[in-house]
Amino acid sequence: MLKIRMIFLLLASFLGYLAGIRIGSPPIGILIGIGIGGGFIGCEFLLRRIKPKTFFILCLWLIIGLLVASIGSSFIKDPLLILGISIASGFLGASLGYERYQEVLELFKKKGERKKVLDTSIIIDGRIVDVIKAGFLEGEIVLPRFVLNELQAIADLSDPLKRNRGRRGFEVLKKLKKETAIHIIEEDPIGEAKEVDRKLIILAKKIGGVILTCDYNLSKVAQIEGISILNINDLIQALKPIILPGEVFSIQVVKEGKDFGQGLGYLEDGTMVIIEDGSDYLGKKIKAEVSNVLQSPTGRIIFTKVSK
Repeated sequence: MLKIRMIFLLLASFLGYLAGIRIGSPPIGILIGIGIGGGFIGCEFLLRRIKPKTFFILCLWLIIGLLVASIGSSFIKDPLLILGISIASGFLGASLGYERYQEVLELFKKKGERKKVLDTSIIIDGRIVDVIKAGFLEGEIVLPRFVLNELQAIADLSDPLKRNRGRRGFEVLKKLKKETAIHIIEEDPIGEAKEVDRKLIILAKKIGGVILTCDYNLSKVAQIEGISILNINDLIQALKPIILPGEVFSIQVVKEGKDFGQGLGYLEDGTMVIIEDGSDYLGKKIKAEVSNVLQSPTGRIIFTKVSK
């Protein structure tokens, strides 16, 4: 590619030389030719860095701007004024297209194709790997750099428990990369917010994305802000089997409850089961009959009694 650019630059210099002969100053013509050729090469570098979708939107809006200038030129006869209107309209169309291209793209996207923004809590939690592996989540997965930095800060803490959580997060990311492509977003809206949760909301608004989280408070704030949220805890709650009063199932009594005589057990999905008069069966597996089911924002609690 370097050879092609050099040949192009030499060709531009030669054309500039020919133009310079006509104006009576070949050196100036060569310099103009080199400047124009260098400008085109610089544009080529910039265009290579632009994403295809962005390039498409820029071209579309540039064409719209030039069409507006073309319509206006039918009423104007001055060539210099027509050239100025064309340049101004093309620039205005391209700049507006660049600023608003994400919003334009969202008009043509399906809901499942929207970008999914990872937050720190869902990375450390790890269940997102199984959800993606099972094929229940579509769309581009993005990881903001400021979330990655927060994960690194947690992994560097002196507290062993928190440090292990941070390191677990990095292990989850390695597994996640094996299942799907993760695109790191370098952009950090630091000028608008310092808290990571606030940055996530601002970023999701800007790219028209959906936040993947396990954080209950972030979910509520984002919903108030009009941001779509996929809370994996809500998904787990929705997938839990329905248990009705009167049903009988086996449960291991693992410890005593808060109230006198109560025993506690847990289902495989982590649902807490409170067993009336179950403390006498500590360490044993018993038959429990459901008396009531309490649904709370953080999960379910099943109240039972020992089935005779």
